[in-house]
Amino acid sequence: MLTTEAVNKTSRGYTDHKIYPLFTIYQNSCLEIRDCSITSGNLGENNGPGIQDVCFYLKGLNPNEMHLWNRETQPTLYIQSTMIRSFFQAIQSAQMGRILMDKVFVSECNNHAVDILNPFVFEMRECVVENCKKSCINLRFSKGFQGLGQVERRVLVRQSEFKKVKSYGISIFGDNMNFQNCQIEIGENKMMSCAKDGIGIKNLNVKSVLVEKNEVTGSSGNGIFLQNILDINSFSQVLVKSNKIMKSQLYGMVVMNAGVYSETNEITENMKGGLLISDGGDKEIQNEDFYKQYALRNIFNCDNIHQNSDSGVIIIGGGKGPIIFNACQLQLNATNGLYIKQDQEGSLSTKTTGTDEGAKSARGGGESNRDILLDKCNISENLMSGVYVKSLIHPLYSKETMIYGNNSFAVYIQRAEDKGKVVFKGETKNSKLKEYVSGQVGGAWGLINEKGGNSHSVCKRPACNIF
Repeated sequence: MLTTEAVNKTSRGYTDHKIYPLFTIYQNSCLEIRDCSITSGNLGENNGPGIQDVCFYLKGLNPNEMHLWNRETQPTLYIQSTMIRSFFQAIQSAQMGRILMDKVFVSECNNHAVDILNPFVFEMRECVVENCKKSCINLRFSKGFQGLGQVERRVLVRQSEFKKVKSYGISIFGDNMNFQNCQIEIGENKMMSCAKDGIGIKNLNVKSVLVEKNEVTGSSGNGIFLQNILDINSFSQVLVKSNKIMKSQLYGMVVMNAGVYSETNEITENMKGGLLISDGGDKEIQNEDFYKQYALRNIFNCDNIHQNSDSGVIIIGGGKGPIIFNACQLQLNATNGLYIKQDQEGSLSTKTTGTDEGAKSARGGGESNRDILLDKCNISENLMSGVYVKSLIHPLYSKETMIYGNNSFAVYIQRAEDKGKVVFKGETKNSKLKEYVSGQVGGAWGLINEKGGNSHSVCKRPACNIF
């Protein structure tokens, strides 16, 4: 057991804001720690402001020395079965360090528990991090880091717990969109009571991102927040699989300007809504032609989005690629199963007609496919409408999707000019709308009434119902 205390204080306490490492690991060095308990004595009220003691500090090369970088000479820390308490930071790494943590308990850090700049290898397994004043894990990809973008790197966080922190559970941020040959894997973890997002990943152009089998609950922000994530080399999607996200004060999951493949996630009991999909927040890539050629595909397969305090799924903006829901459940949400507001200005849609041909032409010549598809989904028992369409720029296709038991409309279409962009498709050409949709389809302008096959006409009597 080791208890530490820094001694170089001024009369006003610690005022230089320098770090005070207990262990410093230099280039071409390795430190292995096992079965220890390490506690700092520097967080008392009498120490004054600015104390920044770090248990383990990995000192990498300076940015102007990166031409000397060699993967075999990186500072390396291996720490197992150890308790670290009450430091400003438990671990800090400057550039391209190698850190392996196994069964480590970290608590009561006055900043981030683990703070890494430009990670080379970071692996955490079966650890617990709690009661930190910032993020449990903070990984940053720096703008000043040049020349090693193609070096293979990895970040792995598995079977760990992060709880009662005053910022993110895991934050992984970049400050540019240069490609980084890094594989990021976050799986089988528990995030509980984070003051910001449980998992936040923003502004990255990386080889791969996998977020799977995590349980994220009680975040004061969002459960999982994904923003500006690209892979310009192979155009892979962020994989989000088999997570349970619940009781966030904002949204369960936010996908903003990123391409995601989501599968078998449960998103429930979140205050602002279950899933938010938005095309806002671009960083550096502002060229619309880029997204016409490399569309950001968002695919949601067998997700269960239920009992959220607002809409189950919220789509804002015209999108930068197709949005596809396959065999998803949108049930028992406090407002709508699906809410769509694509046209922010209220002008583009007026150029199209209220026919199916108008829906087809809404994409415009040469644009990438940005349709919304509901394929074999179940949208039921929501307290307002099953689908609420405030505005559409691109078509919404409902293919063999069951919409029933919603308290208001089955499909509410606010603007009459958008009714031709909502297209229902059955299993065969002769399928009837009533085989899949039970309830009203229309808006204040009138209701859609079926007259054989899939053709639509407007029933303007208030009492009209398609069934």
